[in-house]
Amino acid sequence: MARKVALCLLLVMLMTGCAVRSVRTPPLPNNGPDVARGLLPLGNCVVTADRILTENFEKLVADSVMIVDAEMGPMTGTRNMARRGNGPDPDLMIEGVDFQVNVRAYIKGTGPATLTISLIRSDKQAGEALACPYSDYVEPAEGSRWILFLMTSKEMPDLALPAGYPWRYAVTDGRASPDLRSGGAMERFPAMPVEDLLALLKR
Repeated sequence: MARKVALCLLLVMLMTGCAVRSVRTPPLPNNGPDVARGLLPLGNCVVTADRILTENFEKLVADSVMIVDAEMGPMTGTRNMARRGNGPDPDLMIEGVDFQVNVRAYIKGTGPATLTISLIRSDKQAGEALACPYSDYVEPAEGSRWILFLMTSKEMPDLALPAGYPWRYAVTDGRASPDLRSGGAMERFPAMPVEDLLALLKR
């Protein structure tokens, strides 16, 4: 129960909802390549996040401290996103995978030429050998283009955090599509030509 409360508190802070762990069938994934990159080995379980959809596009924009047109850079490391007091929680590891974001342009707000975002990949409790992967974790391709809706936090000042959900639009072949793989409402956040999205944001 304490683990679920901690996950809910973290994910509410990230504007994403609560997470539930469930068992999946073997075989175990091939952990070798990921472990070699510094990622946690994964077990026969999966975490499904219940996302909290932002009320509408206007609120997503209003809640964003920064909106950036960005290119995804390399993975730069991992961190424990679970907090206790001013530091990481020693009993719960929520694996955040850090990526460098190269800013092409600030549409709202200002900031440095590069930002760091962290995507939640898995979690495990102290004493567990294997972590449970998050069902909606997809590693972004280096060089891919995104429109990101971001906020900052005193708890994690070196990170740019999601301002709501959806918090990123993938730009492919001139079209911007919201990252709503968890079953979000497309009518609230429709895909559109990227130039139309940029014009909408610059009004």
